[in-house]
Amino acid sequence: MKKTLLYGVIALVIGGFFFWLAARELPLDEVAQALDALVWGEIAPVLVATFVLYSISHFARVWRWYYLVKPIAEVDARTVAEISTVGFAAILLFPMRLGEFVRPVLLARHTAVPMSAGLGTAVVERVMDGLVITGLLFLTLTLYSGDASTSSIMAGGIISASVFIPAFTVCLMAWFKREWTMRWVNAVAEKIPGGIGHKAAGMLDAFILGLKGVGNANTLGAFIGLSAVYWGFNALTMWCLASFGFGLEIGPLDALTMLCVLVVGIMIPAGPAMAGNFQFFVMLGAGLFVSLEQVGGRVGAFAAILHVLQFSVIVLPALAVSALGANLGAWWRIPSEQE
Repeated sequence: MKKTLLYGVIALVIGGFFFWLAARELPLDEVAQALDALVWGEIAPVLVATFVLYSISHFARVWRWYYLVKPIAEVDARTVAEISTVGFAAILLFPMRLGEFVRPVLLARHTAVPMSAGLGTAVVERVMDGLVITGLLFLTLTLYSGDASTSSIMAGGIISASVFIPAFTVCLMAWFKREWTMRWVNAVAEKIPGGIGHKAAGMLDAFILGLKGVGNANTLGAFIGLSAVYWGFNALTMWCLASFGFGLEIGPLDALTMLCVLVVGIMIPAGPAMAGNFQFFVMLGAGLFVSLEQVGGRVGAFAAILHVLQFSVIVLPALAVSALGANLGAWWRIPSEQE
């Protein structure tokens, strides 16, 4: 309980800090005016289109995890999709990204996949997403021709690369040198008293098993294809709402740059719904292409509506899965890392 409370306090501090940074740049009174000025009847078609585009993106994200789990054990696709649905909602709802543990925990409860192997698939997924987004960020910044400074964003990309490139290297070494890795780990485990070392070695072996999906050409191809749908429609979502809903002069490539900036920003653990991080990094990305002094109110309103739409697309299906009796238990309970 104390640890959970501590996580909550830290999350609120981080989220509050990014809210404060956003508020320094965005005229909050103009944001409120932009929201009040919305004619819902006129903007409704754009909101529906945005909702549909992001739903396609989220469905691809939910479904692609099945192709990492499938090579490990015989699993029911619907069960994995249901677990993935509530797991992604948990990532959004729990502070400090504690929801990352929900999918592996539920997978272990309802299938033959060990917790460590499920965690391995989640790590692989996160590392590959991190590499893709970081690479796209560098690419789009290279193509950027505007006048705004990109130094802080580039620095964020470098930090992200310094995390995900070594992580990807470790994953590759663990997969291609599994026997060597396990021999070394078991040798070390022999010297650790109390059986702790052997338990850790067993968990590592199961974790490496979770990397199995990246070694299968068919499942890896499906994963990559669904990832392209996920990120592509995610960028289209931002472009659709920004351009047609709020009249911001942002093109599809600009929206992709904004998406990369946002994703790198929300990798920073924060509070529920990534509140604070989301608003600041949407603003930071949009500031590359529009003048915040001139249209800051519309940018803030855009960030607010985009946040609500994405939150709805992610959380509502998870609530529906729970209400329809998917037998997933109290998934909203924050799991421990040892569960």
